[in-house]
Amino acid sequence: SLTSLNVTGDVTFGDNDKAIFGAGSDLQIYHDGANSYIQNVTNSLIIQNDSDDKQVLIKSDNGSGGVADYFRANGITGEALLYHYGSEKLATTSTGIDVTGTVTATGDYVNSGHLLHNNNSGLKIIGGGNATNAGSNLTLYGGSSASAGTFRFRNGTETHLDVAGNGDISFYEDTGTTAKFFW
Repeated sequence: SLTSLNVTGDVTFGDNDKAIFGAGSDLQIYHDGANSYIQNVTNSLIIQNDSDDKQVLIKSDNGSGGVADYFRANGITGEALLYHYGSEKLATTSTGIDVTGTVTATGDYVNSGHLLHNNNSGLKIIGGGNATNAGSNLTLYGGSSASAGTFRFRNGTETHLDVAGNGDISFYEDTGTTAKFFW
């Protein structure tokens, strides 16, 4: 049993030979001939950089034979940054997140303080304005663009107003089943 070891050169391990740390072999670092592993079997694995104003980076192949950033913990600005092939796509900020590019959501999401839900029947806005933006304009599209689809005001299953993509406007009676005024 050694009490200390001072190595001034490389330490070479063969395939499947492990550098093992901890009384219960808690942390193991090894290569199996195909892949490399940092394997933790007890509690949390912590990657920590104590150097002032420095960063933690995770890099991988960029799809073109080079290497690119995929994640960066920025110790200068406090941001956590996510990349796609080295192009920044998401950054945390002190007030939320900044996204570069298109956001695709498959469920409910919040946009400018309004809850939106996207399903197969179109986009629904749940809720409305508030005291700080009640006087603001609201533009809604009843389809994938300004000229497509039907814009509909409903209360549950009752339709009260339809504005069709061709400009036809229909107002419905109190049950929401029959148009009583058509323009």
